[in-house]
Amino acid sequence: MLQAVKSLHVILKRKADAENIARGLERYYNEVAKPSVGRTGRYPDRATAVTDIVANNVLPDVPSTSFVFSFNPSVTTFQVDPDASGTTPAEDAADLSRIDTMTTINYITYVPITWSTANSRWEICGSDEECTRFNLYYRTEKDGVLQKIVSKHQ
Repeated sequence: MLQAVKSLHVILKRKADAENIARGLERYYNEVAKPSVGRTGRYPDRATAVTDIVANNVLPDVPSTSFVFSFNPSVTTFQVDPDASGTTPAEDAADLSRIDTMTTINYITYVPITWSTANSRWEICGSDEECTRFNLYYRTEKDGVLQKIVSKHQ
């Protein structure tokens, strides 16, 4: 029984870590929005999320010295391509394979997304792009199952 409780705690902790990051990303989105000047919210781009997590208040109440999981910077190697603007980003098989490979027990993978009018598809945000959506991927420690959290602004 004690082992089952410990396992549940570990699973819930990983889920809580990912949900905490998602809440921080949503707070970031809301804080950068300036409706009075016509500025909508946005999520941090890859560079900001990887290099400036604490300064930009992405991770709430977590000192930089206690990071256990990090955003995976190799996420820049793929794109997300749903059929049309306004639909939920859906990764193709190649993208899911890369996400599956890079999202280990040690990583929560952050995928900031923007609509490319030039390419007519959803793509991973580059530096200084308006990131309007995100997906977070993590694995539970007990069974290693890949989990996904999507932004509220999908």
